[in-house]
Amino acid sequence: MKNSLNKIIFILTICSFFWIILCSFFFESNVYYSQNRIISFSFSLLILCLWFYLYKGINHIKESRINIKFEIITLSCFFILVTIIQFAVLKQLSVEPSWDFGVVFDNAYNFVSTGSIENAVYSGYFQYFPNNIMLFCLLIVFIKIGSLIGISALASAWVMNIAFIDLSLLLLYLVCRKKFSKKTGIFSLVIIFFFLPLFLYTPIFYSDTLSLFVGISLIYVFSFINNKNSVVKNIVLFILVGIIAFLGKEIKITSLFVLISLIFNWIVVEKHFKAFILPFVSLISMCIFIIVFNYTIVKNDRFSFQVNNYGSYPFTHWIMMGIEDKDFDNSDRNSYGGYNLRDYDLTRNFDTGKDAIKFNISEYIRRVKLYGFNGYIEYLSRKTVNAWTDGLYYSDVKLGRNPYDNNSSMRKLIYENNYTRYAILYFSQSVQFAFLILLILGSIFKFLKSEKEIDYVRMSILCIMFFLLFWENRSRYLVNFIPLFILIITEFYFMMFQRNNKGKIMFLKKGQEIENT
Repeated sequence: MKNSLNKIIFILTICSFFWIILCSFFFESNVYYSQNRIISFSFSLLILCLWFYLYKGINHIKESRINIKFEIITLSCFFILVTIIQFAVLKQLSVEPSWDFGVVFDNAYNFVSTGSIENAVYSGYFQYFPNNIMLFCLLIVFIKIGSLIGISALASAWVMNIAFIDLSLLLLYLVCRKKFSKKTGIFSLVIIFFFLPLFLYTPIFYSDTLSLFVGISLIYVFSFINNKNSVVKNIVLFILVGIIAFLGKEIKITSLFVLISLIFNWIVVEKHFKAFILPFVSLISMCIFIIVFNYTIVKNDRFSFQVNNYGSYPFTHWIMMGIEDKDFDNSDRNSYGGYNLRDYDLTRNFDTGKDAIKFNISEYIRRVKLYGFNGYIEYLSRKTVNAWTDGLYYSDVKLGRNPYDNNSSMRKLIYENNYTRYAILYFSQSVQFAFLILLILGSIFKFLKSEKEIDYVRMSILCIMFFLLFWENRSRYLVNFIPLFILIITEFYFMMFQRNNKGKIMFLKKGQEIENT
């Protein structure tokens, strides 16, 4: 059964992402700019070769040299460099908080300053979009602490964002170290620098970066769970999973696709009654935290989130917005299921969110019929290409809104100098293509050998891919999956450099196990 399920996952991954790469040569990769995909694809091959030689160089390090002291020094140097880049981005590319993260920040700052949200920006925002209440609370905590030590509200929000980003990077290293090897963990630190959005999103403290830690932390915690542990230890670990799941649900619910895949793997692999009981421990602990959060924060009269009887926007709104009306595109372009003000107003016109559900569904069906079968398939293909081949993950668009310094040298390099702008665009898209190629190649290689566990990382990636087919779509919705993308890259080179008795580089043969070092 495990082998059959894995083969299904691998086949779906190979077919889906090969189709995306193929379609990218015919459809625009982004609604705001276009590039020559042949150039990007060619550069991606060079990047794959570069990664090969980087891993080869790291792999030559003697295992005995990689002790605790070596790792601490390596991690210290890594985070010093990361911090320097992050502060350079903050200084050169900071933007005034706007759109959703601006509304949440303004309300949090107002609450810390006045003790209430009577002068709230966009009254009713948290009622309509309760998914950002946790972000609001986190900002209050960091802004309040910052005010006590003399740090501005905006700087406090940046510190919060950096803390969550850096936590996810550390967890990524720990996962690669435990799942593969210490050398692979070091390699993962190198690959991080190729994913520019991890740094470009530093000034934008929103759910995309704050949820970065969720998926990779769930994988890390699950790596300690096994049937050899004492019952108490596994219970504690599953309670911790429930706490992380609660945070993921409140910050960005799509991050929980990883949890679904991990639980599925746990049940399939363990095959006994206890396997079904322990996940309920996580569910119960998550529900307890949700209930406490709802009664202490969401329904707290001090916050007064409820302003009318409309309730929250129904989930059907984002499904309707996930397919744009051919007759009412955004100006002269189609954003392929991106945010649409007209759709926002259509759903808001009803007395309550529940009343809008029937309209959302009927409007979705009408739009599908308007496209026709072939037109709808083409639309979905364009939609996936737009999301999955944008190597900047929409960061350039977000950093272009309301900048504090229009004349900074870094901003000019990204937005005004055509040579550097296109160099950055081609580099980032080439990295994305390189990841997609390794996602497919790794699936092919793993298809040819037996597996002890379900490939929960690819399963999670498939979940977000299919989800975004029908949901509101933006490439930035993939930001919190970047640690998993890097995990796929590191896994591929780890498999590639497994050696036989003669020391020759080889891919794993069928039935051969990956051993941790």
